[in-house]
Amino acid sequence: MAHPLEQSYNWRTPATFASIAAVICVGALVHGQVSGWLPALAVVVALWALVVGVIYLRTRAYLMVDGARLTVRRFRDLSRSRPWT
Repeated sequence: MAHPLEQSYNWRTPATFASIAAVICVGALVHGQVSGWLPALAVVVALWALVVGVIYLRTRAYLMVDGARLTVRRFRDLSRSRPWT
């Protein structure tokens, strides 16, 4: 029985740096509270969610080789190649 290949993508480092940067920006915006800080806060949170979402989608990559059959998953679906005969 074939098993999927191990992930070589390190998702923890970019997710950690993105979260730290978002917390620093949110802290600066909340501490300063200058005019228009709430829309800027919403933009920071939206950008952080976008970055973490892309990181999440990259971690769902999947590759399994079973003889002549290749199975991959990019974002949602599994795709299987026809075996060579």
